[in-house]
Amino acid sequence: MIEELKEWENIIKQLQIKETEYYQLKEALFDKEQKIIEETDFKELYGKNNSDIRKQHLKKELGEDYTSLKSLELCIEHDKRRISYLRERIKCERLIHRSLL
Repeated sequence: MIEELKEWENIIKQLQIKETEYYQLKEALFDKEQKIIEETDFKELYGKNNSDIRKQHLKKELGEDYTSLKSLELCIEHDKRRISYLRERIKCERLIHRSLL
């Protein structure tokens, strides 16, 4: 049970770092999107300037950034599930331990 407690603590610490990184990356990505939208003449490039065209262009320009953000988001979700699992496992082990005493 000590090992699970240590793992739980480590994941919580890592999660805090990842959530901060996620927020910073998301803000930076938003700034990049705004700059591209402001500096791009979509009408000239694509003959249209609508939401779908802008989204497609941003995906082309910032694809790696979107992938990094999604990857980090998935890691955060995994860590949250792992924390929940460890919390329940530790509770069960405590109950089992108490019942054996």
